[in-house]
Amino acid sequence: MNYTTVSSTKVTINRTLWNAWLSGLGTDNAVDYLLMHQKVQSREIPTKYHATLFVVSQYRQFEMLEQFLSFPKTLRSQLLFPLDKQEQEYLIESYYGYDEKVVRELLGKKLTQRVRKDLDDVALKSGVAIMGCRRIFDNIKRIIKRIEDIEGPLQELIARHFLISPELAQSYANIMFLNHHRLDTTKRRLSNYRFRDFEYAASVFSLYFTTSPSEPYEIDAILSHDARDLKTVLFNHKETIEPFRRIVNQYLEQQGHADISEKGGINAYRVLIKNILMLGIGLGNGKELRDIFSTIQEKIIDPAQSFGWTVEQFAVFMDALVRHFDSPNSGLNVNVQRRFANSFQRLVIGIKLVSCRLFQSPQ
Repeated sequence: MNYTTVSSTKVTINRTLWNAWLSGLGTDNAVDYLLMHQKVQSREIPTKYHATLFVVSQYRQFEMLEQFLSFPKTLRSQLLFPLDKQEQEYLIESYYGYDEKVVRELLGKKLTQRVRKDLDDVALKSGVAIMGCRRIFDNIKRIIKRIEDIEGPLQELIARHFLISPELAQSYANIMFLNHHRLDTTKRRLSNYRFRDFEYAASVFSLYFTTSPSEPYEIDAILSHDARDLKTVLFNHKETIEPFRRIVNQYLEQQGHADISEKGGINAYRVLIKNILMLGIGLGNGKELRDIFSTIQEKIIDPAQSFGWTVEQFAVFMDALVRHFDSPNSGLNVNVQRRFANSFQRLVIGIKLVSCRLFQSPQ
């Protein structure tokens, strides 16, 4: 008979050094970091020699733990490092945590080995050590590779397979959406937007522009088709859009927002509605979809700002479009309303939410 005996004591994880290791600090810098931390915390300061021995021991332990963290479910079943459940959860969550500046630099890039070998520029721009950048790169690529071919809601799949919190899993789901569609975030005019702006936009696109939560990558083709047909209905005959404009105008005046119509004038309706529909048409074209952030900036935000609208006024205008599209007095044929209401509302709400976010972000 074969017997397996495991005898070990509880593993001690120094969280200060764990965070230093996650950040990519080498042992020498980690020693200095530990000594400084001990001083700030008014704790007993060890000699540099003993601090170095401790750092080297902890780093060796972290490197051994990493093989399990790459596949978090194995951390639960392994016997080499006795860890309670709370400590396991902390290690997994923090290991898959990321620096937003690093992810911002990775957006729009194909995650190839060549890119991984050339992360110096990412490290320089983000201020994160190269090893920290590689860990973040590897984690994103690992999650994409593991999840991309499995059907189902991304957040649930990621949380289940990698044992991370729903919030962090949702963040990775948004990163996967941006990566899958190669949405371009590198244009000069987009350079001041932060990762969280694009992540928020991805969550909105996933909610309003895809077919269903179980098919998170599939842009709904109906939106594109409906946008094309609705554009023809609204703009081929002046008498079609004019009653719609008047009822929205009347509503804004009744709500005390006459200044929105006064600033925008008749042109606001034609320009923004047409641009919303053109953007919707572009959802069915890979290249146009990739440029969606630049298009929103140029075709939605710029005109709104040129009218002198605040972000709040812009939001009120967009809400009024949604509210009155299927109104009895909109001037639109009932069959047109029934066919296009859902697609029009999804387009306007999705574009409004993303535009408001980018409208308000520092430029």
